[in-house]
Amino acid sequence: MVFVLSSGSPYSSAAISLNSGQTIAGQAISIATALTDAGITLAPNSQTLTFPASTTPVLNNGATIVTLGGNNLVEDLSINPTAGNGILGNNITTGATIRDLTVTGTGAANGINFTGTSTGSTFNLSNVGVTTAGGMALSDVGPGPAATTGGTINATQNNTTTVNTLTSTTGTALNLANSTIGASGVTFRSISANGASSGIVLNNTGNTGGLTVTGNSAGICGGSVAVNPVGTPATVTASHRS
Repeated sequence: MVFVLSSGSPYSSAAISLNSGQTIAGQAISIATALTDAGITLAPNSQTLTFPASTTPVLNNGATIVTLGGNNLVEDLSINPTAGNGILGNNITTGATIRDLTVTGTGAANGINFTGTSTGSTFNLSNVGVTTAGGMALSDVGPGPAATTGGTINATQNNTTTVNTLTSTTGTALNLANSTIGASGVTFRSISANGASSGIVLNNTGNTGGLTVTGNSAGICGGSVAVNPVGTPATVTASHRS
């Protein structure tokens, strides 16, 4: 397990490649919670670890910051790439869980990006806020032609304490192609793109689950979906959506 301590300043040039089955957690949660989340029980007579929950650690880099190795848990971090990807999973066949974090990409940086062949993977996202400028906020694209080649993706929220949001400027906010939306669906409070040629792309996503944009917790405002600079809807391409 990698436990990232809170710091008075961001961690610059942060680049972390996770091994298969490895967890990374920030000190927004305590070390005890992080160990429990990772399924780790310390042996009897181990040294007592006393790192209480504190502020969320900030990871900055001009390249990809977190690279998945498969079967990973990534939680409680603020990830800020200026190029590359905030979180990258390439050819991952054992999935990952990503939760309770933010990714803010500037320039052409992507937020959360699953690429290559991910057959057999399930990617579970919850309580994630992703903002990008020219890059894609959330992307899961398999090589096809089967919808299973990009794995299965779920994004869940309760829309009060657990909220998912995607925001991009000229990049696609949500791009799912040749990947299966799982039975839990992909649910967001809002999806916003301002200037992208396609704000949302759903192409060959199977028939198990769909996309839901809820609006705020009171159900008053809907999510902003792909609005270009002149105020007309940008293209939404979909082969399956709810």
